[in-house]
Amino acid sequence: MKGAAKDLLNKDAALGLVDKDNSDECFEYIKKNLSEEHASLCWGCHLGGTTTGEMKRAAIQHRKGLIILGVIEEDDHEECLDMVEKDLSKQHANLLRPILMKEVAYETFRELISLGNVNKDDLQKARKSVATLLSEAHANLITGYFGTLTTWNDRITQLQAFIDENEHANVPQNTNTPAGFGIWVKYIRQYKKKGKLSAEKIHQLDNMGFEWGVTRGPKLTWTWDDRITQLQAFIDENEHANVPQNTNTPAGFGIWVKNIRHNMKKGKLSAEKIHQLNGMGFEWGVTRGPILTWDDRITQLQAFINENEHANVPQNTNTPAGFGIWVKNIRQNKKKGKLSAEKIHQLNNMGFEWRT
Repeated sequence: MKGAAKDLLNKDAALGLVDKDNSDECFEYIKKNLSEEHASLCWGCHLGGTTTGEMKRAAIQHRKGLIILGVIEEDDHEECLDMVEKDLSKQHANLLRPILMKEVAYETFRELISLGNVNKDDLQKARKSVATLLSEAHANLITGYFGTLTTWNDRITQLQAFIDENEHANVPQNTNTPAGFGIWVKYIRQYKKKGKLSAEKIHQLDNMGFEWGVTRGPKLTWTWDDRITQLQAFIDENEHANVPQNTNTPAGFGIWVKNIRHNMKKGKLSAEKIHQLNGMGFEWGVTRGPILTWDDRITQLQAFINENEHANVPQNTNTPAGFGIWVKNIRQNKKKGKLSAEKIHQLNNMGFEWRT
């Protein structure tokens, strides 16, 4: 790509069609006759400029070309500087460095404003906060606020949209949609650890199911099918589907349950998923109070037999709370071979009917 641009310039400059000594003219000429990517990559390489301004523009355009072509990520500044030094010169990289530092400094400044911890007019506090999070050199680049202000409420709206779309609140720090959302999440977690986030804001985020630590390991997030498998495992182990919201095994499972119920109330859960969960015996409301043990349920079953003079318990009975779901799951686990011989024997002796 660089070679094509160079050949074009050499050939057409010889014909008098373009002035090779005019950097801006050459950039536009390559852009028009080849592409902006060609222009961005070759401008600095072949027309690096002689003045400080020309060299800055060359470095900036070269970075833009590298990003467009996917050679570097937009936020990978060290890799960018290495590439600019390699393709252009160390002087170009040195001129680009403070520009990138200023970019990071202002991005951080904007997110501190959105956290509500810095007033956009309080430059002294802003510089101090940026210095703490980044460095004194970054802080010295803050000369005033500019750009679109993203407030705390704006970010909360974005967080709720993320939860609604992904059905979890384990927000990765490197998410780039919407702009700056990932770094806001990063600073939220940092400020919580440092005790700099108000109790009101912590409570607001807790109620949304925000996860203060990012799940590490091969699974950063879980798919719907992953969670359904975890739900089935919970049902198999506990013999009920009254999943408490505060369960933390596996990671984030309780938050997922909370968001499922939340989305159901808001009408944001598909009919297919609702049907799937209903088929598993999922309970849309949490039964308050202690979770009943096997012996508690056996006592309820005996009371049912004594009252009704049979043990053909319908699955849809709702008295006592969750009893019908327990019965349904008992029958399912028997079919799947997941009910112990001891429990089967106990139920058989009570006259429990495995088919309704």
